[in-house]
Formats: sequence, C-alpha cells, structure tokens
Amino acid sequence: MNVSRQKLLILTILLLGVCLLMGGCSSQKPAKPMPGSPNQVANLVETEAGKIEGINQVTALVADKTIYVGLELKNKQDEQQSTIIEQSVLDRTAYLEPEYNIGVSSDMEIVGKIKDVAMGFAQGNPLSSFSNELMQIDQGVKLKKEAIYPGTGPISTH
Repeated sequence: MNVSRQKLLILTILLLGVCLLMGGCSSQKPAKPMPGSPNQVANLVETEAGKIEGINQVTALVADKTIYVGLELKNKQDEQQSTIIEQSVLDRTAYLEPEYNIGVSSDMEIVGKIKDVAMGFAQGNPLSSFSNELMQIDQGVKLKKEAIYPGTGPISTH
C-alpha cells in the first residue's frame, strides 16, 4: 500500500469517526419539557389522559403539588374496567409529572367536584376558597400516587 492510500484511509476513518460523534449514535431519551404553570400542567394531563381508550372527557385540577384527575368514561364500565382505565391515567400522569402527588377518580360525584373547583379556579377564585371541596376530593379519589423527588423516594404529604 503506498503512502497516499494510507493517508486517504486514515483521513476516511477520521472523517467517519467525527461524523459519528457529531450527529449519530445517541441513545438518550428526549428531554421532558420543564413543568409549566398549573394551567399548562392541567392541559397536558387532560390531553394525554384523553388519549387512553375508554375515556370520554378528562378534567385535571392542579392544587399546590397535587394533580386531581376526574374521568368521564365512555359507556358504562364495570368496576374492574374503570380501575384499569384509572390506573392507566395514573401511570401516564406520574410519568409526565413525577414531582406531583396524583389522585384519579371516575366516580361521578368526585368528578363533579373536580370540575366545579377547576371552573371556579379558572374564573379567578383562589384555591383557598375551595378547601372543603379539595379535602372531599382528596378523600374520595380511589387511586393515588405520591410525588417522587430525585434521590429521596416517595414523600408523604399526609
């Protein structure tokens, strides 16, 4: 092999290496967007939860560091199917917003309370004016998940 072919081979290998380093083999997950305002978080949760099969409408309410998710299900679901759908919403919401405590319910009474508080909050009323309703919602949700803070594990808020 003459000298010019050796130089060409080395140059090709170097160029290939640079190309791979600059644009190629990345196995990192795309970065999650930073958490936004409570309204942005609620909208994201509603959009993502609404993609789950069996859900007719989703109402999300962000109260401090807790997201309450009310589900109106399509058709009449039995308790087991309702629980499966609620668990799917809980899992998806926990993935999207791990720093929040999360409560999910498809019980129509609880969903109605979540809607009422969300509507009142959207109209400019402070969350503090809904403390009784928030307590009833918190006690009525079936599925809950506590926030996970990096390096500390679950944090109890009770």
